[in-house]
Amino acid sequence: MSYRTVVQGLRINADKIIPEDVLLDSSFEEVPIAAAAGIPLFVKKLKALSVCTDNRYIICRMMSEPKTGLAEMHWQYGGNFHAAPQVLVARTDSIPFTRKDWKVLDQFEMEMLNDGPRKVTRADFISFVKNRP
Repeated sequence: MSYRTVVQGLRINADKIIPEDVLLDSSFEEVPIAAAAGIPLFVKKLKALSVCTDNRYIICRMMSEPKTGLAEMHWQYGGNFHAAPQVLVARTDSIPFTRKDWKVLDQFEMEMLNDGPRKVTRADFISFVKNRP
């Protein structure tokens, strides 16, 4: 990603999801579950630390690799690890990414990985969305 464009995205602060205009640049990295589902969603760590009283950093789960069920070490926070930074999350195709979108993607990840790590595909995501109440 070598361009700079502003899109509607989210700021994640521990377990808080805050709508925000996001300036995309080359410092963003791909969100694994979204990439597996065919969604061009990217995340960027900020310098500000999350404000959290119960060690609930939802970005850790979102950055888990579906094939292993774990986030890479640089995405591990809470417990014996330090506090998570706040992050920005946005799509690179200029489609807004909302709180509702976060919730759907999080529910998809939980359903797909409920029985452990596995391969996740675009077809899995489409089936999940079509079968939601």
